[in-house]
Amino acid sequence: MRVFLDNAPLDSQPHSGSLADALAAVQSEAGSRLIVEVHADGAPVPADHLTDPPETSPYCDELTCVSADRAAIVRVSLGEAADLLGSMGEQYPKIVEMLQVGQTQEGLPALADVFNVWQQVEQTVQTASRVDGVTFAPAAGDDSTQQLLDTAGGELAGMCRDLKDAVVAGDFTTVADAIEYDLAQLNLDWQRLLNQLAERTRLRDNLAA
Repeated sequence: MRVFLDNAPLDSQPHSGSLADALAAVQSEAGSRLIVEVHADGAPVPADHLTDPPETSPYCDELTCVSADRAAIVRVSLGEAADLLGSMGEQYPKIVEMLQVGQTQEGLPALADVFNVWQQVEQTVQTASRVDGVTFAPAAGDDSTQQLLDTAGGELAGMCRDLKDAVVAGDFTTVADAIEYDLAQLNLDWQRLLNQLAERTRLRDNLAA
């Protein structure tokens, strides 16, 4: 089995043809970089094979892997999350207008989409903050990154809770006002936070090349 990393053959090919040995050799050569794609004879390797490699040997004729800088992955993920919030923020005036004129059958599904996007963004931030070997450079006079995330997360949780309570109560005037003013401002705050985190993303010193 021939093994390639980033379009180049491994300097040290694995002794056996097993997938487990090949992946270990790839990660050893990749160092601090994350393996983001693995293909066997041109087809993606199934996720369960990556977590529990079969003992088949040789696993394939040619295993090709792609790596990426883990800090770069986090930066891109955070930047995309900020862009997603930017796009969603453009929908707020439409949702507000629908609720103000009583078009709840159209407005409430759109609001549910908003909640889903916020959940996706929050999951992105949580995942980014847990990537092994990645940290966020402190900014002068700033609270710690965790404090910033805790504060922002608390504000978001409170906003979502208030909106859902108002929806259950059928108070759509309050819902519309909260979206137009409070949620729109929170949207801008989170965009700024995400972009700041992306700019401050670094590899930990012990992993830096």
